Amino acid sequence: MELNATNTDYKQFRGEACTTCGTKDNLTVHHKIPQSILKMYNVSTITSEDLETLCSECHEKYTTRENSIKTQMGINITPFYHIEVERLLNVIYCNRKTMKDNTKSSTLMQLSLFFKRIITLEEALVLAKENWKHWDDITKVYTFKQMSTFWKNHFAMWKKEQLMYKKMREYSEKNN
Repeated sequence: MELNATNTDYKQFRGEACTTCGTKDNLTVHHKIPQSILKMYNVSTITSEDLETLCSECHEKYTTRENSIKTQMGINITPFYHIEVERLLNVIYCNRKTMKDNTKSSTLMQLSLFFKRIITLEEALVLAKENWKHWDDITKVYTFKQMSTFWKNHFAMWKKEQLMYKKMREYSEKNN
């Protein structure tokens, strides 16, 4: 089943328990292909096979590993509170010719509040262009199929590792 990757349709696929540790508390839905990668390649649909139910603790563990890999690959890690800044930069960059003055001023004011200094239109356009250029560079090197396969395999290996650790702990507790 195809889902819209840009909204919360995926939440309907949350399972009954974490597929890694088995807990039934604080469940989340994990995107096996990171949302930043989907965005980078302008992918707007995913399937239920691209999702996995994790508890918030396992999700945080994997996200930490995922961010480490992204950093090694040179992919910008955008902390959650920075997503709004990225959105504002994209609004300015994509609509720079048609945006009304009052909307432009409001957007620049929001950016200025975030950066704690005045951000000019020219500076916002440079920041936005750098952000887009970086993504363009990565998408020229790797196809989406290569990138999605990498992330799905990476997640599968991490999950096997976590299950192995769980069995080792259980064995150790049983034999002590």
